[in-house]
Amino acid sequence: MMEWYPLQEEVAKVVGERATNFYCYAISTKNECLICSMFFKKILDDLGIDFENFAFTEEEQDLMEYGRLLVSSPETIPASLFDKLKERYSEQQIVLITAFGSMMIATNLINTALKVELDDILLPYTKK
Repeated sequence: MMEWYPLQEEVAKVVGERATNFYCYAISTKNECLICSMFFKKILDDLGIDFENFAFTEEEQDLMEYGRLLVSSPETIPASLFDKLKERYSEQQIVLITAFGSMMIATNLINTALKVELDDILLPYTKK
């Protein structure tokens, strides 16, 4: 699971750090992983970003949609979304983004299945 960090760095080189955080938060909330959702909520809050009321770029919206679909129904990702991804990214970059999203999903599942408790620093974010 420690490969998450190198993958995160590589994805951030492609889409930017902000979009990478949005992607992770979208995956984690869709997957209902409390610990990962709060981890990324803290990052976004620390950056002054209100996720629910933020004006995302089209690229960020597409990445979040892709991440949520990886969680809920990867077999039904629309061709139109893949076409948008192909316009922006190389095949290798799409594989990287997908592998990282899959690693995020695995991290969510491990934290949820093992009932990993929130760190004290994340507790306040459950109330926001």
